[in-house]
Amino acid sequence: MVPFGLWWTAVFAVSILNPLFGWTLTIDDIPSRFWDIATILIPAVILGDAGALVARRWAR
Repeated sequence: MVPFGLWWTAVFAVSILNPLFGWTLTIDDIPSRFWDIATILIPAVILGDAGALVARRWAR
C-alpha cells in the first residue's frame, strides 16, 4: 500500500507544482499489480476503520 500512497502523493504534488512553476513534469502509471492490490486493500482498510469506530461507540 505504501507504493500506491507514494504514487498518489506524487500525482498531487506534480499537479500543484506544474502550474506554479510552469513545469511539465509527468508521473508514470504504477504497475497493474499495484492497482490490483489497491482495489482490495483500500476498501479493506476503510471497512476495518469503520468497524473499529462502530465497535468503540457500542462499547461505551
